[in-house]
Amino acid sequence: MVTCIYNHSWHTWIQRATRRIEGYSAKWGLEDWVHLAKKRIFNWAGHVSRRHDNRWSTEMLDWTPPRGRLFQEEGQGRLQSRPKTRWEDCLVDYFSTTTTGFHWRIYAEIKSEWDTHVTSFSNM
Repeated sequence: MVTCIYNHSWHTWIQRATRRIEGYSAKWGLEDWVHLAKKRIFNWAGHVSRRHDNRWSTEMLDWTPPRGRLFQEEGQGRLQSRPKTRWEDCLVDYFSTTTTGFHWRIYAEIKSEWDTHVTSFSNM
């Protein structure tokens, strides 16, 4: 077992440090970083989706790689495995369960409608 300062296990030290950081965050009124990250992803996705220009970030929403990293002229492309999780999968899951099943980009077009979902998305 790996020991740390003061003869505690690594697991115990991490738990204690996490509790201290959470206490300081609550004391200073800081938002939980997980919720903040989810809000930023949500707001960024809505912002980029509403743009109708030819910037690379807008174009990347619709881009699909041709065959993956092992692309060959006549080959099979990427090896078969479990599909990788994409950044928009959480948005697709959220809107398929909380709304009438429309794609998230339809909601993103109407900013007032989009903004109503920020808090519930970040808390899921």
